[in-house]
Amino acid sequence: MIALGLLILFGLYIALLVAAWRIPRSRWGRFIAIAVVLSPVIWKTWDMPVGYYRFRQVCNAEAGVKVFESNAAPANRIRLEGGAFGNSSAEYLLDKFPFLQQVEAEDREYSYLTPVAYAVYERAPDGKVRATLMDKVGQVNGIGEIKLLESATSQAEYVISKTKESLPYRLHKLQHTLRHKDGRPVATVTAFGYTDTNPYNSLLGMPWGRAEGCGPGEGEKDILLALITPRD
Repeated sequence: MIALGLLILFGLYIALLVAAWRIPRSRWGRFIAIAVVLSPVIWKTWDMPVGYYRFRQVCNAEAGVKVFESNAAPANRIRLEGGAFGNSSAEYLLDKFPFLQQVEAEDREYSYLTPVAYAVYERAPDGKVRATLMDKVGQVNGIGEIKLLESATSQAEYVISKTKESLPYRLHKLQHTLRHKDGRPVATVTAFGYTDTNPYNSLLGMPWGRAEGCGPGEGEKDILLALITPRD
């Protein structure tokens, strides 16, 4: 039904273009009428070639892995910064990287809080991962909703953060960063995406068109953790 509706709209639009060319008596009148009819299409599509050109530029210049410090010292404890990572990320890293002893990440019980409440995830003697709340959470004076009352000081040697950013011309940027606890960067893993089908930019939502990406699409945390894995 959606496809049929689009075909009908397309047919009506072609008929409107033909009418805009035939009805005006003067040549300038025809050009003005055509420009008016085409203006919605131009308004919704002019940035597509610009965006794709910009996408290829940033892919060549910024996408991929950039290491700022080689031979970084291994760590026993890291921090997954912000609410972009949940308890599943902490459990995954503890399972995948045996050298890690503890991971600071969003607490599973209080994941709904803003700002984020943190917990320390570590392996219990039975091999399972357990979480201990780091921050102070509760009600102000025992009244009202549960809030983050006090954030504990991080004890991690490294921090991994993830940022998502919508850029002009239908571009999206995803970046994972590994840095020392004092803020010095160790490495970044950057990916970009481009799509013709952004419903906020595209005529009728455009359920077709290009959608491309560059840079690592998965395993970003593994790439960064490999840089601080102990070397035999």
